Amino acid sequence: MAGRPTASPAARAGTHPRAHSGTPTRGTIGGMYWPAAVEPVSPRTLSAWESLSYPRLCEEVLKRFIAADDPDVTPLDLAGIVSAAFSSFGDAEVVSLRPLSDELHVAELWHGPTLAFKDLGMSVLGRTLSHLLRRRRQRLTLLVGTSGDTGSSAMEAVRGLEGIEILVLYPLQGCPSTSPALQSMQSHAISRNLAQSRVGARPSRPCRSCR
Repeated sequence: MAGRPTASPAARAGTHPRAHSGTPTRGTIGGMYWPAAVEPVSPRTLSAWESLSYPRLCEEVLKRFIAADDPDVTPLDLAGIVSAAFSSFGDAEVVSLRPLSDELHVAELWHGPTLAFKDLGMSVLGRTLSHLLRRRRQRLTLLVGTSGDTGSSAMEAVRGLEGIEILVLYPLQGCPSTSPALQSMQSHAISRNLAQSRVGARPSRPCRSCR
C-alpha cells in the first residue's frame, strides 16, 4: 500500500481550520466543512486500491482526511467504525458488482438496512458520531428534514447508538416521493433514541416528482 498522505485540516467560510475529528459534530449551519487541500490520488495508489474490499477501500479513503496522529480517531478506531457500519448489510461485499454482459457490469448499492444507497455513507457517519461523542462524554440530537429515503436511512444509521437522538420530519402532503412505504418504514422504526413527526405544511420548494 502506498504511503499515507498528510491529512489537511478542514474549514468553512469565516471559521478557523479544524482537524477531522472536530467537524462531524458541529453540523452544517454556516456551511459545510471542506478540506483546506485535497492531495491527488496517484495512479500507483489507485492500482493498489483495485483489489480492496469496499470496507477496506472506505478506510483507505477516510485515512486521507484523518491525520495519522489524530488522538480521537486512531487507525484501530477507524477500522472498528467501518467494520461496525457495514455489519448489518445484506451482502458481505457491501457493494457487489454484477455482470450483465462481458462489457457491462452493474454496481448494487442497495444491500444496506433500508435498501437505499444512502446507507453507505450514513452508516459510517452514524458510527463516527457515536465514537466521538462517547470519547467526549457528550450527547447530540440530530434534526432531519426529508421527503424521501433519507429519513429512514439516517434513523437506521444511529439506531441504538450511544449519545445520539434523532428527530425526522417529513411532509404530510405535497410530496408523492414520501410514499406510504417510506412513511411506514420510518414510523415503524423502533428504538429509544428514534422519533419521527409528520409536518402538515407543503414543502417550500416542489419535489422533483411534483413538478
